[in-house]
Amino acid sequence: MPPSPKNLPAIIDYWMSYFKRASLLLPGSRPGFNHALKLSHTTIDPKRVHSIGTFSNPEMTYRYSLSSDIPKYSTGVLTALMDELSTDACFRVGLPSAPGLSLQFQTELVDKTKAMKFFNGQDDMHKEVDIINTVSKLGRTIAHTRTDFRCSQTQSLIAFSSHVKYMPTGLPSLDFLLRYPKIHDIYIDNAFRYSTIRVYDEKALSQVIGPHLQFDRDRGEGKPYATFTVTTEHTNPFGAMHGGCQAIVMEDVALDFVRNELSNDDVIVEALQMEFMSPGKQGPIDVYCEVIGTSVDDTVEERVSTMHVRVQLRLQANNRLCTEGRLRVSLV
Repeated sequence: MPPSPKNLPAIIDYWMSYFKRASLLLPGSRPGFNHALKLSHTTIDPKRVHSIGTFSNPEMTYRYSLSSDIPKYSTGVLTALMDELSTDACFRVGLPSAPGLSLQFQTELVDKTKAMKFFNGQDDMHKEVDIINTVSKLGRTIAHTRTDFRCSQTQSLIAFSSHVKYMPTGLPSLDFLLRYPKIHDIYIDNAFRYSTIRVYDEKALSQVIGPHLQFDRDRGEGKPYATFTVTTEHTNPFGAMHGGCQAIVMEDVALDFVRNELSNDDVIVEALQMEFMSPGKQGPIDVYCEVIGTSVDDTVEERVSTMHVRVQLRLQANNRLCTEGRLRVSLV
C-alpha cells in the first residue's frame, strides 16, 4: 500500500486508487448512475484529471468526453457532473475528508444559444468539455465549491455551478475513519485484501432514468405530475438517491411540464437551483410541479417565453419533502 500523498499530483493517484473503489464496498452502492455518466471507478479516465493550486484552495479539472447517449446541453446532466467531481475535489483536500451531504446546488447556462451550438457541433472542438472544480472553502462542517464548464479548446465559458455541502456523514464511526488518513489507509488495505470489487454493466443514461419515470399529465388538483422509482442504480454508497440523479429527474419533469403548459416542444432549462431537505430513499418518489412566474416575449404579443417552475420530490410513503428545485425554462 503506497504512503499517503504529500503533493498535489500524488493526491490524484490516491483519490483514484482508494476513494472510488472503496465506495463500492459500502452497503447500498450500485454505480449504475455513475456508470451512465462514465464517472464510476471502472469508467473514469484518471489520465484526464489535472490538478493545480494549493492545499487550502485547490482546483481540479476533469476533461469530459461527450457521448451520444448523454443530452449535450442538459443543465441537469451538468449539475450531476458537478455534484460528483466537486465532491471528489473536497475529498482530496482533507486526505481524506468525509464525502458529505449536499445542501444546495445551483447551475446556469451562460448563453443558451451558444451552449446548444457548442454541444451540437460535430467537429473536434465540440467533443470535450473541461469541468473545473474549485474548493472555495472547506470547513469542519460546511464546504463551498464552484464549477466552471468550458470548451476544452477555446476555454470559453459554457455554464457555471455552485455546491454547498455538510461535510460530516452523520455516522460517528465513518467520520472518525475519514478524519485520520492513516487509519483510513489501514481500513482500505484490509477491505481490499478480503473483498472483491463489484463491477456492473454499463448503461446509457436514458436506460437508467427513463424506465423509472412515469408521468400523469391528466392529474387532478394537488396530485403529483410524475413518479420516479428509486432503485439501487440511483443511490449513493449510503443508500440515498444521488443529488445529480435528482437534478436530471427534476429537469426531465420540468421540461415535460412546460411543454404541456405552452404546447411547444422547443424548450430548454437555462438555470436550476436545488435545496436538499432529507434523503431520497429507495421506492417511489412523487414529483410535484407548479408555475411560480412567467416572462413574456416583447417581440411576440402575449407569448410566454420563459416559465419559472417549482419542482418538489416527496417520498410517496409519507409525503416527506426530499428536495425542492426552482428551474428557469425558456423557449429555444
